[in-house]
Amino acid sequence: MRTWHEIRRFPFAVRLLLVNQLGVNIGFYLLIPYLATHLTENLGMSAALVGVVLGVRNLSQQGLFIIGGSASDRLGARGVIIAGCALRTVGFGLFALGDGLAVLLAASVLSGLAGALFNPAVRAYLAQEAGERRAEAFALFNVFATTGALIGPLLGSALLLVDFRTSALTAAGIFAVLTVAQALVLPARRVEASGGGVLGDWREVLGNRAFLAFALAMVGMFTLENQLYLLLPAGAREATGWDGAAGLVFLVGTLANLALQLRITTALKSRGNRGRWIATGLAVMGLAFVSPALGAGVGPG
Repeated sequence: MRTWHEIRRFPFAVRLLLVNQLGVNIGFYLLIPYLATHLTENLGMSAALVGVVLGVRNLSQQGLFIIGGSASDRLGARGVIIAGCALRTVGFGLFALGDGLAVLLAASVLSGLAGALFNPAVRAYLAQEAGERRAEAFALFNVFATTGALIGPLLGSALLLVDFRTSALTAAGIFAVLTVAQALVLPARRVEASGGGVLGDWREVLGNRAFLAFALAMVGMFTLENQLYLLLPAGAREATGWDGAAGLVFLVGTLANLALQLRITTALKSRGNRGRWIATGLAVMGLAFVSPALGAGVGPG
């Protein structure tokens, strides 16, 4: 109830972006975790070609975030968000309709570029709209994102009982709905002009040591966080001998996020330096892997 109350206190644009992130993660995680299996088992691709297709998608997204951020600053976050969702619609549609390597590479590039566009733009728009309540807004953003990351794989596994094409078309449909919704109702905001040029903006960022240290810390956090979808589910299956244990890992993580994210953020917001809490959070994430490490190789029998 408290979470719902906090959501209602935010402007409409913030609430729309929270729902948008829920949809983004549902659409992404119902497709991407099963893409490698589709490429190998359904299309008969070699491990090398699968690596190329997946690597191109990752490179197109992670390597172009700075382009998406600059586009958001210069052109306005709203248009970049809409363009990103539209590109992801096309990219996921190509995954559904194309079997050739050229089409799959095009799908990878478009879906990766889409993420590079809307991910920084959404966060920039959210920070602007939330004002002094940015911490709470991003806490709720994380709740919606985590919930979407739980629902997505569950929905994807159900859709795969039909076929991969159905999963891909469903994911493309979700992004199509998000594109239309934001084009119709996401408010436009005036773009604050910067006189330094794009290269000047990049130099300013690269010259900010505090920001670079924060970015490096986020690399560590992202690496640890992704183990929730990679190593921990595999470890849970190995330890229990039960395939459903992987889903249980997702469920426990999501429930903890829903129950504690906003409460912890609110409690710590005015208590000391934020850098200290970031470091504490990273340390706690690291400690979470001690128990799985000690239990590695210990099976149900």
